[in-house]
Amino acid sequence: GKGLNKDRYHLISLGYIDDVDEVFINGVKIGFSGGFEPFYYTAWNAERVYMIPPEVLNYNGDNQIAVRVYDQGGEGGIYSGSVGILYLDDYSAKEQVFLQGVWKIKIDDDPDFAKVAYDDSNWQNVMVPSNWKTIGIFDLNDFAWYRKTFTLQPGTSTTDMTLIGGKIDDFDEIYINGVKIGETNDGKWLGSSRSFSELRVYNIPNGLLKPGKNVIAVRVEDIGDNGGIYEGPVVIMPTSEATRYARKSSWWR
Repeated sequence: GKGLNKDRYHLISLGYIDDVDEVFINGVKIGFSGGFEPFYYTAWNAERVYMIPPEVLNYNGDNQIAVRVYDQGGEGGIYSGSVGILYLDDYSAKEQVFLQGVWKIKIDDDPDFAKVAYDDSNWQNVMVPSNWKTIGIFDLNDFAWYRKTFTLQPGTSTTDMTLIGGKIDDFDEIYINGVKIGETNDGKWLGSSRSFSELRVYNIPNGLLKPGKNVIAVRVEDIGDNGGIYEGPVVIMPTSEATRYARKSSWWR
């Protein structure tokens, strides 16, 4: 816990890992790259940098990091790059809520999936943002839902907040605590639709976010080829800042 700062977001950098990894901090899975069998997918050439949700860290004592590595053959292990805990510069855990990391996903379509009380514990894990090919979903041409439970730290603002929902392939509806806050669907066919290239920026109605646990659910319709929440940032921030960020073309990962 020494050197950790409650008001900052922390990242763990693990360099490059051959072939597949999943990372746990204090027993909670916070990230993975590539796919374990039966959906094996190497990620040997991807640098591992994962957001650490503030609620999993022990700021006053020891923290345990565990990395599970799967090697398909040839070289293996954490083979290059820098390893360490970093701050996410300029972003405060009191002002922004980072949602990037491990989410749940299910290929199916049911309005109950938007409900706070719905039990998604047996759903598949997926990294957000990532191409869902890495977990064995190819050319879906159908609906899938993403869900994540996130914690608002004490003192985080709940009013005049906006979700930047990353880029989603192809169409989406996003719900927070069971209420739809926005959707993007230009109604066009694969090849002519440009919805996949749009950064989702949706204002969150005041009174919807609450201190403690909240649930975000994203209904994704894929019309072919790639799919899912494939590019960040995925973050809740004050509306005044979100306008500025939405104009910036590139951002952290």
